Amino acid sequence: MKLMKTAVSFSVAGLLAVAIFAFQSCGSRAARVVRMKVGETVVVTPIPAMNLSSDLPAKPPQKVLLRFMSGGKEITPSSDAEISFFENMEATEAFYAIKAADFPVLHLQTKCSSGDVALLDNAVESDVLICDGSLDLRKAGRIDIKFPDGKLKSATGVLPESTESDLFVGHVTFF
Repeated sequence: MKLMKTAVSFSVAGLLAVAIFAFQSCGSRAARVVRMKVGETVVVTPIPAMNLSSDLPAKPPQKVLLRFMSGGKEITPSSDAEISFFENMEATEAFYAIKAADFPVLHLQTKCSSGDVALLDNAVESDVLICDGSLDLRKAGRIDIKFPDGKLKSATGVLPESTESDLFVGHVTFF
């Protein structure tokens, strides 16, 4: 009987040691922090988005609802910016272009039905609804925005929010 008690107590101690070791080895690594020296500068350049169509449906949706953001701020109609969609990174001619001033009326120009216009309920100024199937995001290899002062930015991402059979909702981000 005495021999069994020793074996059991030894096993419990062994399990406790294994549990402590496992706890210490999981998640104990400190975050890797890079500290800059005083006066040191770093230039961070975002990589332009490539293959933007990876999360898009195989068939181009008839309706596209996009929100355009630049540097964390919405692109408003008063910005007088122009957004151009190119087939690839080397293309010089856009296959589709949108002026920011047209954001509020683009759903009228592309003949959206009154049911489609309900998608713009609670929308912000940077939301654009296109209903005629003229914008095929699957073809977009590069999206640029040009501001009136000549500043040019390329999209760093197209973030799909939802995709249905005939509707794509997403955000285009410029940095």
